[in-house]
Amino acid sequence: MRTVSKILIVDDSYSKNDFLLNLEKYDKKYFIANNQIINRDIDIFEFPEFDYTKIEKLAYDLCEKEMERLLKMSPFDNIKEPFKEAIKKNMLQIYGYYYKKAKLIDLINRYKNEDITICSDYVEEGDINGYRIINHYKLPKLKFIYLVSLLKRLISPIFHKNKIKINTDTLVAIDAPVKWRLFRYYFPFIKKFDILLISDKNIPRVHKFTEYCDTHGINYFGYRNSSFFKTFFRLMKVFLKFKSPHNYREYLILKYYINNLYGFSGFEKLFKDNDIKTFIMSSEYNSLSNLFSYLAKRYGIKIFNFQHGGIYLANHDYQHFIVMGRWIRDYYIKNTNSNKERFLVLGNPFLSRNKGFNEKKLKKRKLSILFMGQYIIGYVTRDRKEKIVNCINKIARIPGIEITIKDHPGAKDNIIKKYFTKEQVRILGNNDDYIYEDYDLVLSFYSTTLIESVWCGVPSIALNFDKISGILLLEKSKIMQVTSCDELEYYVTKIRDDRSELMKLYNAEIKLVKKYWNMNEKDFIKLKRGFYKKNSII
Repeated sequence: MRTVSKILIVDDSYSKNDFLLNLEKYDKKYFIANNQIINRDIDIFEFPEFDYTKIEKLAYDLCEKEMERLLKMSPFDNIKEPFKEAIKKNMLQIYGYYYKKAKLIDLINRYKNEDITICSDYVEEGDINGYRIINHYKLPKLKFIYLVSLLKRLISPIFHKNKIKINTDTLVAIDAPVKWRLFRYYFPFIKKFDILLISDKNIPRVHKFTEYCDTHGINYFGYRNSSFFKTFFRLMKVFLKFKSPHNYREYLILKYYINNLYGFSGFEKLFKDNDIKTFIMSSEYNSLSNLFSYLAKRYGIKIFNFQHGGIYLANHDYQHFIVMGRWIRDYYIKNTNSNKERFLVLGNPFLSRNKGFNEKKLKKRKLSILFMGQYIIGYVTRDRKEKIVNCINKIARIPGIEITIKDHPGAKDNIIKKYFTKEQVRILGNNDDYIYEDYDLVLSFYSTTLIESVWCGVPSIALNFDKISGILLLEKSKIMQVTSCDELEYYVTKIRDDRSELMKLYNAEIKLVKKYWNMNEKDFIKLKRGFYKKNSII
């Protein structure tokens, strides 16, 4: 007779104080999470491997299904169709919830005939039948946080004394001015226009943008929600219908929804009150970009969307896409059925910087490595975060290796110092300048920094520790990928011992980067002429 195994599955809200279980009675104990905390006492658990392509699809399907259900409910069913679609996309921002739930479902399916106990906030008793489910959240606490968030959104417009009215023919609005390097590259003539700055000015990279504007005499204006009455009535309508959340899922959905509705109410007034002719935004797939694209379409505002990183197929009805290469343009056209005339191939600020490989690096005594983080404490590394951190520390201990770490500009300043010591690595702050050419090798995740470093003549390696396929940024540029620390350690040691490997790496990368990341000078002229011509659609 077959013996049934006892399986324990715990998510990343695990704490020894959250539940009382005799852990010894379980045959297998699994820990799953997106953002693991390195020093958490979880050494008694196993970390399961996942097919991430499968998990991504399952999570998206779960989210889509939830949105279809939600948008049929009042007052959501009274939302006009274009905004309903924007809200639907925005709700994908709670994708992390469904991503973790997808992992739970996948792991449960592996052991569906076993005795499973699940400690998770991401499933309720009715979601998965036949298993013991222990939730960690405290509903009174969630209700309180939700009500506080609602109250803040209700009253905050009263304190915003920034009702903007600008008397100018064209107002250029930026939803992500933090991409100031791309902004000044694509729009060198922008100083003739006023800029509406829609972002948190406390973020260090936004400070760089405002510094640039001050230095070049560019007028910019900040904006926050100032529409009290619309905000109040819309949010109260949601509250009176749904009251307060009954579980963790409803808490996430309602909290995120009121944040979107708050933003929509304020920016709707802004677009209506000002004569905005042109809107420039980066290819962020987030709440603001969806709301802005909807409002711009509603008020007949011309939108320029510029690519700043990976490829996003979400079509927000932009009139013009500014992309970094002909291959990117063709890919967009093929997959979105878009008109070729809507795309401008303007390259990347780094495309003109390549001066070839610096052969002096072949004679250096120590191998200097720049590790470009991409929210190392964030979502990108998923379950592999602790492996990335441990791996970088391991590489730093190899004799003859020097590592400098620069985290993503949007990361909280100095948070990375909690995971590395000065004895192990050199850490650059958010506002510290860096020059690719100062290093022999660049390591990063799925970031555009890999493309930029190659263009600056520096060989690069992508850390695809999640083993995700289909990352077009990497596959089409042929940047070398490693999927484990052992593999990375092997290549780094090989390069340290034989510097000619750097030259081989560079030669293999630069040819393909040149092919897929390029610019069209005629498109620059086209952009400038069309931008100055009133009511023109290039």
